[in-house]
This record gives sequence, C-alpha cells and structure tokens, in this order.
Amino acid sequence: MIIWRYLRARKWNLKKSEAMLTESIKWRQEFNPHEIKREDVEPVLVIIANNYSFINRKSYIELFL
Repeated sequence: MIIWRYLRARKWNLKKSEAMLTESIKWRQEFNPHEIKREDVEPVLVIIANNYSFINRKSYIELFL
C-alpha cells in the first residue's frame, strides 16, 4: 500500500517512484520523525499560532495540542 502513494506521486513511473521511496526511507532514518514528542513541538505551535492573527489562537493551539 505504501508504494501506491509513491507511484501516484510520480505518475506511475516505477523508477522515479523507487527513487522517491528510497530517499524517503533515508530521510526517515536520518531524522527519526517517529521519535518526535509533543513536548518538542508544542513551543513551535504556539509561535505559529501567534503569527496567524486571522485565526482564533486558542482554537488553533488546541487543534494541534
């Protein structure tokens, strides 16, 4: 199922899809996105929310936290 996403993204070109998947795997191994914790992201979300004055800040923060 995962390969489906890459195939669609590269218009069913198998070689391009394979390259994209390979790069994605390398990126995940390097940056470990599965290890990101809520505490790590929370301060960034507050900064983002404060910079978007057209959004109800409290609702925006609660949406992500």
